[in-house]
Amino acid sequence: MARWMLLFILLLAGLSRVASACTCRPGLSLEEHYQRADHILIAKITGCAPDRLSQDGQCRDHGWTFDTIENLKGSEARVQQRPASAGYVSDTCDIAFKIGELYLLFLEEGRTHACSGTGILSGETGARKQSDLEILRAYRDGTISKIVNPWYFSDSGWYCGIDHLLEGGAELRFGYVYGTPPVPVRSSADGSPTPVMTLKLVGAFDVPRSTRLVIDGEPVPLTRATTQVTATYTYSADTVKGAAALAFVDRLMQPAELVFSGHRSVAGEPPKPFRATTNTAHAPDAAARFKACVAAHPAAN
Repeated sequence: MARWMLLFILLLAGLSRVASACTCRPGLSLEEHYQRADHILIAKITGCAPDRLSQDGQCRDHGWTFDTIENLKGSEARVQQRPASAGYVSDTCDIAFKIGELYLLFLEEGRTHACSGTGILSGETGARKQSDLEILRAYRDGTISKIVNPWYFSDSGWYCGIDHLLEGGAELRFGYVYGTPPVPVRSSADGSPTPVMTLKLVGAFDVPRSTRLVIDGEPVPLTRATTQVTATYTYSADTVKGAAALAFVDRLMQPAELVFSGHRSVAGEPPKPFRATTNTAHAPDAAARFKACVAAHPAAN
């Protein structure tokens, strides 16, 4: 294991999930994070540089130090030789780095921020970063020729789901509520939760016309649903529910081309066509885990 200590500045521009005052542009793909970063590595946070450690134990100017465990992009020597420097640090977008934990770091000129793709590799949040890591390793090692968006599986203890970003700016999600949620959730007609697949465009778009979902040339019936988020904001999404949603999960177990298309509009502008695509080649693991979650909690069906 290559070991060194590098002072780096954390420009925490914000994860909307971490700090409400910070907003990242929605729909950033893993490839976009990759292209923006000079260096990508797995690192263990070891502490704070002595000259940046304040009397109250805070790491001033975010002068964190780390050991590099594995390099994923960029020259390791260049990272090691980068001199310590100071820079602007946002006071409203801190990431609470934990000493001793492993992180997937995306560095831009020796800096990282909360919208860069950087994240911890342990815990529930770490499961998503592990999926990113799997893709990045495969690309580095040449086993895949293109960086693709992962199929993220999550299980909160009362809800399991799959999240995936299509090329072209659409989100594909599967969700299944099998326990008691912290807030009320929408359920099926008989009063019990049901598996649901949802397709939604990324951003504040309206979809005024019908959409079309095709997997390997075969159309998939969709149902339009409108959700009111606030008094002035609603969004449209297309759904597949119940047994049909689980049948679609089965389709993810084999490589297939998926195309979602239709028309979208913004702020009263004339509708324009959109087309979002993906391949299910990397979906089988998430699909199998989602099916296992549903099967493990049959009372919720």
